Amino acid sequence: MQSVEAETSQIEQAIIRVYPGIAGWNVAESEFSRLLAKFDAKEETLGYAMSLAETKTHTVVEVYGKGGVLEARSAYQVAQPVF
Repeated sequence: MQSVEAETSQIEQAIIRVYPGIAGWNVAESEFSRLLAKFDAKEETLGYAMSLAETKTHTVVEVYGKGGVLEARSAYQVAQPVF
């Protein structure tokens, strides 16, 4: 029998990144390679990223500022039903 920590470490975690683009703000998943959306305002971009994170089981939202500096990192976990 595995511990909860061992089971949790085996679950794949999605990473959603918010970062400034050439014109506006971008939302990407997994190493900046999959652009999901573009927005004019940072607040609108953050709202989209957080809403998306709440639909996934294990997600981290990272917010980058100009120059690629990590400004914030938030973890989201949706409880899965037990059958």
